[in-house]
Amino acid sequence: KSVLRPDGIADGMIQVDSTAGRCLGFTSDLFTADSYLWKDRDRVVVSFIASRIPGRGYFRHLVGRIEAAGLRVAVPTPLGLMQVILDRWGFIPHMESDADMGGVEVWERPLPGLEPECERRAERREREARR
Repeated sequence: KSVLRPDGIADGMIQVDSTAGRCLGFTSDLFTADSYLWKDRDRVVVSFIASRIPGRGYFRHLVGRIEAAGLRVAVPTPLGLMQVILDRWGFIPHMESDADMGGVEVWERPLPGLEPECERRAERREREARR
């Protein structure tokens, strides 16, 4: 099975059944047509997603494919069961600033060997405070 390279996906919206969507397993047989992802540099933001049959592992498979492509997965303001799932899978919440929405809680799981953005920011603040 080939692995999608991160530079093979353009920044912007990833729709169900698009070329990038198919490579990631983001297809209409698994997810509703109004679902979409957003690629932003080295991460894929799960903007809106609805599984056709909840509980079958479709989202887990999608996360695995995104991470196998060398990209991080980010989920802004997860609610209910999604937050429970992300916590169980080791995602870490942190706050990000959005020009339109202000402060937004975003959950991310670091790729193996990489620090999550929130830890990098904390380390930068500590270094600056020591100066």
